[in-house]
Amino acid sequence: MAMTAAASLGTGRIPATPAARAFAAEAGIALSSVAGTGPGGAVRLRDLQAAAAVKANVEFAAAAEGPAAGRTVAFSGMRRAIAEKMTRSHQQVPAVTLVTRADVTELASLRERVNAAGGDRLSYTDFVVKAAAAALREHPLVNSVVEGDAIVMKDEVNIGVAVALEAGLIVPVIRGADRMSLREISAAARGLAERARAGTLSPQEYTGGTFTVTNLGMYGITEFTPIINVPESAILGVGAVEEQLRMGASGIESRKIMSLCLTHDHRHIDGAPAAAFLAGIRSFLENCYSLVG
Repeated sequence: MAMTAAASLGTGRIPATPAARAFAAEAGIALSSVAGTGPGGAVRLRDLQAAAAVKANVEFAAAAEGPAAGRTVAFSGMRRAIAEKMTRSHQQVPAVTLVTRADVTELASLRERVNAAGGDRLSYTDFVVKAAAAALREHPLVNSVVEGDAIVMKDEVNIGVAVALEAGLIVPVIRGADRMSLREISAAARGLAERARAGTLSPQEYTGGTFTVTNLGMYGITEFTPIINVPESAILGVGAVEEQLRMGASGIESRKIMSLCLTHDHRHIDGAPAAAFLAGIRSFLENCYSLVG
């Protein structure tokens, strides 16, 4: 529960929700610089995210309006926190990216029929998260982290799904994804994304992930090399679904093909087990009816 303004006067502490304090600490934002909209003027997570977005937009707009050369725009807020984490991942993790292509023609047809039947629409990402969760159970090494000189195998399959905000990228986590149905995964992902955009995520909803899925297919990106969301050991990048001509049993056919790009930590996950895991995801997507059972 957020501390009231009256209580904060007695302690000299800025009233804020736990999620806001965690975000402020990670992003380097002073709580005193943000006007709170919560009970008693308490600072909420959405207040910090909005402030970070406004500041970033102002800074970059100023840079765009001025001369192209000779200007410096400092990292701040959420963008700085992201930059530091990505730099740490790049410096500490010897990463390798593997790419495969899944034939999702049948999956696309199944998704269309399910969505036409009514209810909340299923996305391609929902199917990929479900497939990744099942594959992680079959390949537990990918669902591990390196801690010092040890490899810690995680009991829970908690999959983060990257969500783009104006201020940067946040990764809400679907906990226990391997125990959830496709519909449950879809509902969880949708709710987390809505709360991320509203700035109401709790710290527990964007921490504790064991694997991440990021989809750039909606931007027409077919392949990319995602950076591992440390301390996790792997991340799956999903590309756009493309129409391709392929030889089938009855001749040349038009098929729907999706690129899957797995970046993994080569300190403890060699190419062969990583490839087997990626092949497992591809197999689940190509045999898509097992995902809705």
